Amino acid sequence: YPWLARDFRPPARREAVLYELHVGSFDRAPGAPHGTFADVTARLDALADLGVNALALMPVNEFGSGARWGYNPQHWHAPNRAYGSPDDLRRLVDEAHARGIGVILDVVYNHYDGWREAPLRCFDGDCDDGSAGLYFFRDAAYRSTPWGPRPDFARAPVRDYLLDGVALWLNDYRVDGFRWDSVSNVRGVDGMGTVPGGRELLVRGNALTRALRPGALCIAEDLKGWDAITRPTRDGGFDFDTQWDGFVYVMGEVLGPASDDTRDLARVVEALTGRYNNDPFQRVIGTENHDTVGNGGARFPQRVDPQDPGSFAARKRSMLGAALALTAPGVPMLFMGQEHLEAGTFAPTPTPLDWSRAQGHARVRAFYRALIRLRRNLDGGSGGLLGAHVRVLHQHAANKVVAYHRWDRGGDDVVVIANLRNRRYARYDVGLPAGGAWRVLLDSDDPRWSTDFQGPAVSSVQAAARAYDGQPFAGSIALGPWSVVVLGR
Repeated sequence: YPWLARDFRPPARREAVLYELHVGSFDRAPGAPHGTFADVTARLDALADLGVNALALMPVNEFGSGARWGYNPQHWHAPNRAYGSPDDLRRLVDEAHARGIGVILDVVYNHYDGWREAPLRCFDGDCDDGSAGLYFFRDAAYRSTPWGPRPDFARAPVRDYLLDGVALWLNDYRVDGFRWDSVSNVRGVDGMGTVPGGRELLVRGNALTRALRPGALCIAEDLKGWDAITRPTRDGGFDFDTQWDGFVYVMGEVLGPASDDTRDLARVVEALTGRYNNDPFQRVIGTENHDTVGNGGARFPQRVDPQDPGSFAARKRSMLGAALALTAPGVPMLFMGQEHLEAGTFAPTPTPLDWSRAQGHARVRAFYRALIRLRRNLDGGSGGLLGAHVRVLHQHAANKVVAYHRWDRGGDDVVVIANLRNRRYARYDVGLPAGGAWRVLLDSDDPRWSTDFQGPAVSSVQAAARAYDGQPFAGSIALGPWSVVVLGR
């Protein structure tokens, strides 16, 4: 393949904004049964305009279908032919790199396809004992997962076979890292105990990834809240860069219900300030992913208002959650279509995105674009959002208002004020860490994002020398219902 984007460097962890997508349903040609690599490539300009800089592709290896999710691997080393040719995948990666977007693959090594006729099952004919053959555990303690047989990580040839696949994706397809599915079922049995060879596979996989692709991102889906996942191997850890975090579940549980009175600010604060090994970028955060919108879940606006996912409440609270995710320290991730209020759920055979919503909700998409630009400091003045520091300045349980201070090296202060109640505050006082003028970098109640939003056209807030919230200065702002205001200096 004649590569064009030869000098691409993946975004640094603290600068990354991930966009998870499923090739089979991201977009599809009229009359086609499902989407393809070429369909994703054709939409890259829109993603670049949105501002995301890393695609997190759900599994693209061969899994016997183009329409379903892909967590039933059949051939670990081959792109899914239903999605296109190997060069079609290379072209997708190449064109993404040309637009400053990295590509991360979801890899499924914790189990194999549960279908009894899947190619590697009983490959050698030796499975009379109820095992799946020489590639898989025979020991009943490790043999099974809820989704299919577990590869025998204890056998060096099996580990090497799987790691050859890691090398192949990095060398032949130039991808920029991996999201390892269900790490808890590689290292243990759903996180319990130890699976022989599992730790060695994970540690070697991360080391190989970094050796072959400097700057690549190694992501774990473990979901046990265990900081050893992202701890260096020298300290007994598994050496992942970051891991999927419970932030997404907290946002759904706090912002989804109808009653404002039940919103637990303490849980929001815990989510905003969470970290592993004292590093907030060791967690991937957001408000939607394929698990929360599938597996019996639904899109965030649909959870807020099942009857009308385009209602005021659905728009406001989904945008509020996104603003919290993109202004909290961590690696933020969107799920495809979130930026245009995609409704419904993510079925086992997903319905393709309704791209007409990108025009129908163009103002909401513009909000996401502005929010991502703010998170990445693309226009200057919001560099504090790239830092690891966060400090809660104000927390009022009755008003449902929380304010927090973000900064990186100092002098790049950003303050975020979030109102989790359906109440408009014409004036709300908060403590500020510095005096003088603070610019309004973003107001989610701005009429630019919807004609029924009513935020005032205020460009700055003056901080007076008045002790408040434990800070030496204080400022007054207007807060819309279910809204976020971001201030910078």
